[in-house]
Amino acid sequence: MTCKFCGAELPEGAKFCTVCGAKLEEAAEAVAEEVKAEAEEVKAEAEETKTKTEEFKEGAEKFAEDVKEDAKKVAGDVKEDAKKVAGEVKDEAKKIAGDVKASLDSAQVGPGGKVGFVDAIKLFFKNYVNFTGRATKSEFWWAFLFQFIVSFIACFIPIVGTLISLALLIPGISVSVRRLHDIGKPWPWILMGLIPIAGCIILIVYFVKDSDGDNQWGPAAK
Repeated sequence: MTCKFCGAELPEGAKFCTVCGAKLEEAAEAVAEEVKAEAEEVKAEAEETKTKTEEFKEGAEKFAEDVKEDAKKVAGDVKEDAKKVAGEVKDEAKKIAGDVKASLDSAQVGPGGKVGFVDAIKLFFKNYVNFTGRATKSEFWWAFLFQFIVSFIACFIPIVGTLISLALLIPGISVSVRRLHDIGKPWPWILMGLIPIAGCIILIVYFVKDSDGDNQWGPAAK
């Protein structure tokens, strides 16, 4: 065994150090006190660490609650703003739709069935799916010119251009059918366009004819 005071090597069971004369039992008690004191310090540090951990936990929980409340507030504000914007967009869309409707309703057919370019375009869209009425010569050819110009421009716009061309397909057929009605021909005559060259020529001849008198599709334009 070793003396705790001077470090001298001593035989087992010795009660006193033969070098410094220290009582070995007192050395053991001193060591025990030191160990106890260190244990108390470790315990105190552990308690302090526990306290700090609890404080950190409480702080983290409070911060989480604050973030949650702020998030709810921001979400509420965003929701209100979204509702407001949606309402404004809806009102604007209604206004635009009303303006478009009023503009289309204002389209007029002049004396002798003649219409200008703008009125022809209005009638073109106003009668988008009208396959039962009549269309005068000027109404048809102004609409044809409009379709030609738009389709030509659409050729240079890959995807959007195709969609625009498809959107003009139905009203284009509609105004053609109404032009045939205007000269007293039923709608199946439009199928003449499927005949190469000759069919198209026949339709062009029909489309340039003046309006017929009153017929089953309505009165002639005055």
